[in-house]
Amino acid sequence: MSKRNSDNLHQLILSLTKSEKRYFKIDNSNSKQILLFDAIDKLKEYDSTTLVKKIKDKSITNQLALNKNRLYASILKSLRAFHSNNTVDSQLINMYLNAELLFNKTLYKQSKKILTQAKKIADKHEKHNILILIAKLEKKLFEKNNYSGVDNEIIKSLIDTDKALGLSILNHVEFWGLKSLLFSHMYKQGQARTKAEQEEFNNIIKHPLLKDYKNAITTESKYLYNHIYSAYHFSSNQFADSYGYLMKNVKLIEDNPAIFKEEPNTLFSILTNVIFIGN
Repeated sequence: MSKRNSDNLHQLILSLTKSEKRYFKIDNSNSKQILLFDAIDKLKEYDSTTLVKKIKDKSITNQLALNKNRLYASILKSLRAFHSNNTVDSQLINMYLNAELLFNKTLYKQSKKILTQAKKIADKHEKHNILILIAKLEKKLFEKNNYSGVDNEIIKSLIDTDKALGLSILNHVEFWGLKSLLFSHMYKQGQARTKAEQEEFNNIIKHPLLKDYKNAITTESKYLYNHIYSAYHFSSNQFADSYGYLMKNVKLIEDNPAIFKEEPNTLFSILTNVIFIGN
C-alpha cells in the first residue's frame, strides 16, 4: 500500500484558518501535539515517510497512529471552543450543557435559570430540536423533589408543549422530504417537456400537505411550501406563478429575521432567481 495517500488529519489541519491555528496552539499545552501539528501542517501532500523523517521524537513516531488520533480529537475540541458562540445552535447547545452540568451538581436554581434563558432564545429562533432537549431537562427538575410545587396544569402544559414540538419537527421533515423529491426529479430531468414528464411533477405536488399553505406550521415549513411551488411552476414553464412564490419567500424572510439571519445565502439565492425569472 502506498505511503503517499489521503489523510484525514492532514486535510483537517490544512482546512484551518490562521486564527484557528493560533487558538489551537495557545489553548494546547501538549508540546508533542504541537510538534506533530506543525510537521503535518508543512506537508503539501501527506506522506507518512516524510513525516517520520521530519519528527525526531521517537515517542511520537513509534506510536504515530495513536498520536495522530489524539491530535485529531484535540483539534476538533479546540474548534468547538473557538466557534462556541458563532451560531444560535452552538450557543444554545452550550447553554443546555451548562444547565445539565449544574443539574448534576444539584445546583437546581442555577440550572433552571439557564434553561429559562435558553428556552426564550430557542423559541425566538424556532429551534425545535433543542427545545426538546430543554423540555427533557425541565422534566428532571420537576421530578427531583417528587413534583413538589408542580400542579396538574403545569404537567398538562408540558405535555401539550411536547406534542406541539413533535408536530413541528414532523411537519418540517415532511415538507423537506417533498422539496427534496421535487428537486431530485428536477435535477435529473430538468423542465417538463412532455405530458408524461409534467405528470411526474404533478404527482409530487398533489400531496395533501401541499393543498393549503396553512398546513405549514413552522416558518421553515412555510418557506419550503413556497420554495416547492416556485420550483414546480418554474419546471412547468409557468414563470409568473414561480415569481409570485419567490416574492412570498422574500417577504417571509424579511418578516422573520431571527429565523433566517444565519442563512444570508438563502435570500441571495431567491433574489438571484427573482432577477432571472423577472427578466
